[in-house]
Amino acid sequence: MKKILAILIVFITINKISLAQSWPSDGWPAKDSYITNNTMGAFHGTWQWINGTDTVKIYLTTQKVYYPINGGFYWDRIIGWHLYKKGNQIIESSFGYINTPYSNGHSTILGGNEYNSTVLGGGIKDITRNEDCALTLTLNTAQNKLTWYSTRGEGLHIVPSGQPIPPPGLTLPTQMVLTKL
Repeated sequence: MKKILAILIVFITINKISLAQSWPSDGWPAKDSYITNNTMGAFHGTWQWINGTDTVKIYLTTQKVYYPINGGFYWDRIIGWHLYKKGNQIIESSFGYINTPYSNGHSTILGGNEYNSTVLGGGIKDITRNEDCALTLTLNTAQNKLTWYSTRGEGLHIVPSGQPIPPPGLTLPTQMVLTKL
């Protein structure tokens, strides 16, 4: 599922890669090439949102991610992990895997900032629903607040035979402002 999300992100961003990126003008990057991005550092670190007894905490960093398209290439991406608690009860968490390689499949956030250096576009894995969702993270000018906006993917949602139909919505809050710790 993460590979599908990664491929989707490539297709969405392919036509709007910033000049800071070394994306070739004639299509896909060459086999085994590496697209670097040195503009994502402000997103790095631990961010937290608290509202009453609800807490969301995320950890973000940059990793070199392999995309198996056109023979395969590497691309700097923000990856991350999240923790969602209601009171002392953990609702979902990937925090036990912080700083493990993206390739192990345990990170739950993936994105990039090709459109604007202060806006990260990508996705988050709703662990409870086993569903990939769209995610936009926007930094404020002081780079100490991160506005979170997530949505469920549009279109048909297939539920395997014998599985209950999940209620509408997402497990995590869809809008919040996180503070850098």
